[in-house]
Amino acid sequence: LSILASMLSFIPFGKRNCSLLFHYLIQKMSWLIVFVAINVRIKKFNSKELNFNKPSIIIANHQSFVDILQILMLSSKIVLVVKDWVYYSPIFGRLIRYLGFITISDGVEKNIDSIRELIKKGYSIMIFPEGSRSKTDKLGRFHKGAFLISERLKLEITPILLHGYGNAIRKNDFLIKKSTVSYKVLPRIKWNDNRFGSCYQEKTKAIKQYFKTELDSFSKER
Repeated sequence: LSILASMLSFIPFGKRNCSLLFHYLIQKMSWLIVFVAINVRIKKFNSKELNFNKPSIIIANHQSFVDILQILMLSSKIVLVVKDWVYYSPIFGRLIRYLGFITISDGVEKNIDSIRELIKKGYSIMIFPEGSRSKTDKLGRFHKGAFLISERLKLEITPILLHGYGNAIRKNDFLIKKSTVSYKVLPRIKWNDNRFGSCYQEKTKAIKQYFKTELDSFSKER
């Protein structure tokens, strides 16, 4: 896909249709990679809470590279917020930019207009609020970016709990291990839900605590 994106980047027309095609292909490719790993069993809970007809900010805990595949499998209408090294990667950076993924190099506020345009096109924005994958099962500190975007653009938040993905493949591993991974979708949180505070700073802390409580409970169940 990266090679194809590099070739098509020289074509001065049809960029929008090509972008739609690549979003479809990346969804199917993510599904195929996990499907081929026959030693991985996926269980899903509350998936009915997913609604890609109405864009939202998707947040999830980050345990491994398989997290990304799992999220991208859910819909072709998802755009990720990625780190600079991913965005400018010589291997797949061209594909990432073709897909319209957002880099955090300039800070979230400078990307608000770009994100607003993606929302108008029907895309949901996926952010790992911890910023990087956790080396343990412990949930890390949440950054404010996802909650700032939610407040500025009046977007609901879709929390997704991930369990077992860190056991599927550790950092620097080359093979996915035999494992059972599970995800659970929580009800959407409205951007102006005062249960979590009145501003994005308060919501960052409150939603993190809510997410942690739900994740701990889900982990015990699994």
